[in-house]
Amino acid sequence: MVRHGTKAWLDMTPDMEVVGEADTGGWAIIKAQELNPDVILMDSHMPSMNGIEATRRIVEALPECKIILLTVFDDDDHVREGIKAGAKGYMVKGSGRDEILNGIRTVFSGGSLVPASALGALASGAKHDTRPDVTARECEVLNLLASGAPTKEIAATLVVSDNTVNYHLRNLYQKLGVKNRTQAIRASEAAGLLNTPVLQLGFG
Repeated sequence: MVRHGTKAWLDMTPDMEVVGEADTGGWAIIKAQELNPDVILMDSHMPSMNGIEATRRIVEALPECKIILLTVFDDDDHVREGIKAGAKGYMVKGSGRDEILNGIRTVFSGGSLVPASALGALASGAKHDTRPDVTARECEVLNLLASGAPTKEIAATLVVSDNTVNYHLRNLYQKLGVKNRTQAIRASEAAGLLNTPVLQLGFG
């Protein structure tokens, strides 16, 4: 899960440890679930599944994992797709050692790596999309919430912890602009989010 050529000097950095690597998107998903890393450097183009789709699936399964996309495409549309998938930002391949290290530290501490040149395009895209940008996992939580399931039942159904369900609920409240479950259900109905087909994760 690190770019080829970076492992040696990342291992030599006192505050970082490389815990795993993957050369395909599908393998990155599996390794992420096994190792639960703090930060992933994700190549945006890999065999069998691109990095943006792998990012989307990892963030749905591990919402606290922070992902930086490494890409050769320095354009607004590519950035927007990566951010929508859950990446904390992106870096262009060929970035220097110090830039990559600082980027990892930035997202680990809660920051993001969205270039200033892309902020306008991201904001513009948001204006034309009135539907809340919720993930497939959040849609699953919403549908279970609307069925009347309590937190523990939602957690058991999705095979996640209660804390993970509460994390998704906090994100949903913020995205929907609500403060409680009743308001969330009403807002999601109005936005057409209930009974939305969701992406099922498969690991072979």
